[in-house]
Amino acid sequence: MSSSRYYATYARFSTKDKTAGSFLTNADNVIGDVYTVDFRKSDDENHPDEVAWLVNRFGKDVGYFDTDISRQLQVCRAQGWNIYALLASVWFTENPKPGIFWGEMVIMCYSPSIADSFDVFRQGISQMLADGVRPNVLLDSDTMQKVIDSKGKWKPADRVEPIKKTKGTALLKDHATHEEKVIDQARVHRVGCTVVAWVVVIAIVVVILLIMRSCS
Repeated sequence: MSSSRYYATYARFSTKDKTAGSFLTNADNVIGDVYTVDFRKSDDENHPDEVAWLVNRFGKDVGYFDTDISRQLQVCRAQGWNIYALLASVWFTENPKPGIFWGEMVIMCYSPSIADSFDVFRQGISQMLADGVRPNVLLDSDTMQKVIDSKGKWKPADRVEPIKKTKGTALLKDHATHEEKVIDQARVHRVGCTVVAWVVVIAIVVVILLIMRSCS
């Protein structure tokens, strides 16, 4: 939904290829994480507009939005708004071969004039996503005022339905796991983070292989 100061929606994003997409399964990409948006010239001659690429907190490219979403984000950029994307889910689809990783982001853009309240609100949405909750981020004038009056502490009660699974498609992430939270804590304290991270990554890879085998 777009207003004079705020735009938000759930949006699907694609990955460059299977190898690059598999990066989404590791502990550097946790549900609820905030991503920056980097606008880059399109490689597609039929669609010369800039493409909105997603970059995680470690500076790694994870995927990109389609033309429509990229254009909407360009409008937000032109207005000087703050632009954020929050990871909501990660998926794998086996067709076309060799399969593709993709996902869903919550896009949140807003005017710097309301950033004091909406930065706090965004952090609350991030935590809800991490907990496996899919809040409705569409706000009308009344709910926007609630965010401002509460200094960002107001949280939406409405929920958004999850993406429906289809044949050959598997949901890989829709909440932050205990293991991922442990890794983040280890990174903060810089104790054993590398060992823990690799254990989790190996476990995720094994799960994906089992999913792919069951789909074949």
